[in-house]
Amino acid sequence: MPAAYQPETPGEDLNVLEERWHHPRLLRPRRPQRPQPKLRAGRLILWVVVGSLSLGLAAGLLVRPPGRVGHAISIRPAGQPVGPAAAGEPTRYLAAPAPAERPPASDGRVPFAVPILMYHEIAVGPNDLYVSPNDFQKQLDFLARHGYHTVTLTELLSAVQGRSTLPPRPLVISFDDGYDNAYRVAYPMLKKHGFRGVFFVFVKGVGRRGYVTWAELREMTQAGMEIEAHTWSHPDLTRLAGNPARLRVETAGARAELEGRLGVAVRCLAYPYGRYNAAVLAAVRQAGYEVAVTTAYGYVRATTDPLLWPRVRIGRSDSLASFAAKLVPRPEPKESARADRPERTPLVAASSQS
Repeated sequence: MPAAYQPETPGEDLNVLEERWHHPRLLRPRRPQRPQPKLRAGRLILWVVVGSLSLGLAAGLLVRPPGRVGHAISIRPAGQPVGPAAAGEPTRYLAAPAPAERPPASDGRVPFAVPILMYHEIAVGPNDLYVSPNDFQKQLDFLARHGYHTVTLTELLSAVQGRSTLPPRPLVISFDDGYDNAYRVAYPMLKKHGFRGVFFVFVKGVGRRGYVTWAELREMTQAGMEIEAHTWSHPDLTRLAGNPARLRVETAGARAELEGRLGVAVRCLAYPYGRYNAAVLAAVRQAGYEVAVTTAYGYVRATTDPLLWPRVRIGRSDSLASFAAKLVPRPEPKESARADRPERTPLVAASSQS
């Protein structure tokens, strides 16, 4: 892992930041790293000598010259017990295998893990909800230079279900909320690299100042971008448990409106603020969504619930080194987007429509 990599800021900080858009608070400063103790010359020489002796001893144990007495590891056909070599059986000594990365799934469905990158605004801004156009350009250049291929969420689901295969180094690039810089900045950059993106828009924001228009969304779909739902008005869905009619509008209603306006199938949803509970999951499933994404940090695996796919947040604080590190699966922290932890309220207030 690159030395410049810093663990991601806990997701609840940014979720609250998104909810309290008019009073954003900057991320907590990172703790300064403690200086490493200097290694004295005498101790260094001692470690080198001890290390050399240990390596020599290990080599002598693993690779013995012919004629030496001792136990050997014999290579036998499958099904036969493994043990010391039998009399008359040729002795074959094995060296310890070099560590290797876990290979992709052999059935051609989904590899070890697929990241869904999560962006909000591609613009210069004061907090980690923003990524500058310059940084975004560098990140796309990195992906192209290292052979990454973008896929849509529906293509990823198809691969997980065994109905198709994925290209080498697959990943999803997603954008939340449908800000106008998604069309003006992100979309042209993606096209330049031959990449595709997934754009989650909430219906009430489309056409408002600072957001994409229906004409722009139609152009993006025709260019191969995937437009998906972010509900009708971007509310906290967990607070609508007592209003099932409103919950249907936010889920099923948003899907129907997007499909009618754009003439494309809408199968995926992003939970506003990353928040969900059992009632929300039931409504999302009943509305016909096949995939739903959260703000929890993680990677999509073959066993991940399609209605709880995690994502990898990319923000202003990410250097190119930390961006590259996030593309590599690592142990996942505790989920950061549960029902008691919200993200950000867009400029358009949630309506009381039911």
